[in-house]
Amino acid sequence: LSCTNCLNTVFTANPPNLPSTQNLVLRISALGCPTADSLITINVSPKPVLTLSSSFNICINDSVRLAAAVAPSGTYTYTWSPSTGLSASNILSPFAKPLAAQSYKLIVSSPAGCRDSINTTINVSTIRQEIDSMRTSNATCGSSNGAIRLFVKTISPNNPPYTFSINGGITFVSGNIFNGLAAGVYNVAIRNGS
Repeated sequence: LSCTNCLNTVFTANPPNLPSTQNLVLRISALGCPTADSLITINVSPKPVLTLSSSFNICINDSVRLAAAVAPSGTYTYTWSPSTGLSASNILSPFAKPLAAQSYKLIVSSPAGCRDSINTTINVSTIRQEIDSMRTSNATCGSSNGAIRLFVKTISPNNPPYTFSINGGITFVSGNIFNGLAAGVYNVAIRNGS
């Protein structure tokens, strides 16, 4: 209590975010009058605390699980807004499949009315629609004279600058032509400006 001998006092739970029950006795007395005691029970409910990545990156027509977490564990009500592109708007971790970049807000509420909220943004890449073609030249007779050429569209949708990889995205380069390749399997990746 902020004070014990005053009319207005503030109760602070200790520890602050653990469930507990506190019983306090309020004693009212006046000079020459008998004291009056009242029992006051304070139920402390913990405030839920949300965690969630601030952003997710997906390709158009893909989905991502919005893997939120709440502590402490308990029974809560969840509300996502807007609900556009979500598999459900009343669960902790729905799947999201927006058609364009979208920001979402999650609100969690406990039965006691304690609340928390968190925001996230899903960035949607159109890279699949930006790829035009790939041309290859096979290596001959054990020589390293093969080539791969990767092409992106020059009209909408496009999102330069592009970088290119033939090792599955381990390393990217700005050039779209790979010469001097031996026969083999190459894992091609293209990354756009977003």
